[in-house]
Amino acid sequence: MCYEGVEIFLDIELLTAEGGNLQSIFGLDFSRLEEAYCGSGKTYVAESQAEIEMIMNRIWGLVDNPSVFYMQLYLLELIHVLLREEEHKLNAYALYTGVQVEIAKKAEQFLIADIREHYPIKKIAEQFSISETSLKNYFRGVYGQNISSYLRDLRINTAAALLEETQAAISEVATQVSYVNQGKFAAVFKKQFGLSPLEYRRSKRLANL
Repeated sequence: MCYEGVEIFLDIELLTAEGGNLQSIFGLDFSRLEEAYCGSGKTYVAESQAEIEMIMNRIWGLVDNPSVFYMQLYLLELIHVLLREEEHKLNAYALYTGVQVEIAKKAEQFLIADIREHYPIKKIAEQFSISETSLKNYFRGVYGQNISSYLRDLRINTAAALLEETQAAISEVATQVSYVNQGKFAAVFKKQFGLSPLEYRRSKRLANL
């Protein structure tokens, strides 16, 4: 599993200068965005909300059919939702500094460099001069999963790709994704995909015929 996300940059001064009438007509206060989501120079990281995801999909759809009118309309809707949800979201998610986000990303790069290895989280945390608990919190905040779940999903998805794209024996695939016990590998794989590794390989081969 890979982390995917969207970074949103808003020029508050420009919004305020150019959107004076919009603020009064729609009851919006653009200056609250900076205070709510970027206070004290921190970075705000959160899982996507369904309503925000829907708006972003609409904006993305304008790539094929550009429209200044709809772009402005969707951006105004996005700002409205962000302002409306600020109190709820601030209570629901943690705020992370840019350094903390970078630590989580560096830790992820280290962990996935060789998924056959099992690295003690405490040792990785020590490299950044932080506690093991802090590293786990940063990682979950950025990637939406704890470290063990993230690595499990990555290993199983890598195994699925190897089963589909190579002729490697199932025992070899298990070893390549850090499972010494083939039975445990098969159990985890079946829980994820609903098929044993062999059944999965056969189903993919049949689908490609």
